[in-house]
Amino acid sequence: MPADFDPYLNNELFAKRLKELRLSRSPRLSQERLARRLKVSRATLANYETGRVAIPMWFVCAAAEYFGVPVSEFVGKDDADEDLSS
Repeated sequence: MPADFDPYLNNELFAKRLKELRLSRSPRLSQERLARRLKVSRATLANYETGRVAIPMWFVCAAAEYFGVPVSEFVGKDDADEDLSS
């Protein structure tokens, strides 16, 4: 593994999308229920949803698998971001 590899993601986009996906479930998915399914505490999940802590890559992968979306849904370019190539 490269010396500069960081196994954590500290990303506001991830936090925003995680909460959006959780709340878009019908019936609404509580933090407690999602935390249990992803094997973290509710407090940890709350910290991930607010971007207060670095998010481990294993959790990004687990959340993507749970919601049935590609990892890029969480870490890709935000629709609101400007295209840097222009």
